[in-house]
Amino acid sequence: MKDVEQLLTLLQNQSEGGDVTGAHQTAELILDACNDAVDLVKAGKYLENVSAQSDARRAFERAVAITPDFALAHSSLGLLSLDEGDIEHAVAHFREAVRLEPRDVGKLALLGVACCDAGMEEEGRNSLMRALEIDVVALTEILVPRGHRAEMGMIDAPAIKMLVRLRGAPSADMRATLAPLVGDRADITYSTDHGLIELSAPGVSKASGLATVAQRLGVEHSAIIAFGDMPNDVPMLTMVGHGVAMANAHEEALAAANEVTAANFEDGVAQVLERWWV
Repeated sequence: MKDVEQLLTLLQNQSEGGDVTGAHQTAELILDACNDAVDLVKAGKYLENVSAQSDARRAFERAVAITPDFALAHSSLGLLSLDEGDIEHAVAHFREAVRLEPRDVGKLALLGVACCDAGMEEEGRNSLMRALEIDVVALTEILVPRGHRAEMGMIDAPAIKMLVRLRGAPSADMRATLAPLVGDRADITYSTDHGLIELSAPGVSKASGLATVAQRLGVEHSAIIAFGDMPNDVPMLTMVGHGVAMANAHEEALAAANEVTAANFEDGVAQVLERWWV
């Protein structure tokens, strides 16, 4: 065991130093000497850092052969297969990882993404929805690539707004599922019913934005007219003096409006504005 530990330390140093040749030679020694699945997965991760994909695959596959119910080894093989474009084997390994650890958000997310990429959208949606129900914060951290978090402001400042996309899922169902999990930590709405919802800081909406502009201009809310057609327009429609919904609007917008005009494709907004400017 001591020799394996020393070899792993050597491999880690070679990985960090970009020594591809040395890492390959050390990998051969580890594969010959190591019978511990955890250490083999560690070795595989170090090898991936120097793009020694074939050696990494051998390490992961040996880990699975030694401990077939080791979920991390299966998910590691799935990620490697995904990187290599082998979507079929990626899905198979992620399925096995989820079978072994059915409440692991990371593994559910990987299976969901892989299935969607493979065209198995129903299975992908189901997996992602299960992850969403377990821990929405963890799922967000997983789905946003680490390399993009800083540039997106996710580290240095709180998010003002976040969009959640799930192809093929009704937005209303997504909101209904997510709302109990989020509670009062964010406001949830949507502007299309085709798998896209919007999360914003509590109280941040079209209404709050319009109220800020009105305050700067010295305009009373009662003197404002607003038009809308979806749930994200509801706070604005109820804030202004006269809220107008399109005839083909969402039922929530229709219920919030003071007036219903013609549909958007029938110049509904223009028909109302003509009362004053024509």
